[in-house]
Amino acid sequence: MDIKDYGKCPNQKEMIAYIDLFESNLDSWKRKKIITQDIDYVLNFSAKIFKILRRERVASFSSHHKIIDSSLAYFCWPNDLILDTLGPIGFADDTFLLCFVFLNIFKPSGKVSDSFNFIVDKCNLIVDNSSSYLGFGIKKQLETYVLQSLDEQE
Repeated sequence: MDIKDYGKCPNQKEMIAYIDLFESNLDSWKRKKIITQDIDYVLNFSAKIFKILRRERVASFSSHHKIIDSSLAYFCWPNDLILDTLGPIGFADDTFLLCFVFLNIFKPSGKVSDSFNFIVDKCNLIVDNSSSYLGFGIKKQLETYVLQSLDEQE
């Protein structure tokens, strides 16, 4: 399945419900100690980057609505490249995609303010280390999709 097949972005109510469910699952995974160190920092950032992009999709960056919508939809779609039903690892590709989208939209445009420095640093860490928890093939497929989508929007 192509990433473009994940459809339009869920509405606000659906997104809030999904991210609430994710955060509840994350708490449960932490209590059960089933999150490996390799993806702990990734999953702990998932909800934050999701909420940032959800907020930014309604901001003034209208030329990037399509890729932001697609990445949010990908996060909410359980049957993506790494199935969300697999537990914690199933959200690693979702978070990588959100971080990669964020970096490719905001960093080159100079739209990154001092308040976003932490977000940029965290996204860079997640993207830079992604081969260790995603593998090269999935990382490359997600990167290619984002870069092609951004080229189409210009």
